[in-house]
Amino acid sequence: AVWAPGADGFYVFAGKDRRLMEDLHFYNRKANQWSEVTPTGTAPGPREGHTAVWAPEADGFYVFGGQSGGYRNELHFYDRQANQWTEVTPAGTAPAGRMSHAAVWAPGADGFYVFAGRDGRLMEDLH
Repeated sequence: AVWAPGADGFYVFAGKDRRLMEDLHFYNRKANQWSEVTPTGTAPGPREGHTAVWAPEADGFYVFGGQSGGYRNELHFYDRQANQWTEVTPAGTAPAGRMSHAAVWAPGADGFYVFAGRDGRLMEDLH
C-alpha cells in the first residue's frame, strides 16, 4: 500500500486471497470509502510480496518485484492523474527478481532503494 498525499488516501495493489490478484483499490480518507480503480495501460500482472513506493514529483507510484510463477524484477509506474500504468525500462542492470524485500523512496535521489528479500534464499543486497 502507498499513501497518496494529493489524493488524501492510499492505494493497494494486488496480493493473494486463495489466488494471486492484480486489482488496484483506493481508500479515500475523507469519504471513508473504498473504490476499485481501473487504469489503462500495461499493468503489472498478478503477484504477491512486491513493494510499492510513492513518487511525489510524479504524483504516482512504482511497483517492483514480487512473486508470480517465479520471482519478478520488472518495474511499473502508476500515474494518478492519467489513471494509467506504464512498464518502465530503466538503464543499467535491474536487481534480481525477488519478493518480501523492502523499498523506500529517496527524495534527494529522485528514485528509490531496494533492499534484501527472498528468491528461494535470503538476500542481503542493496540497489
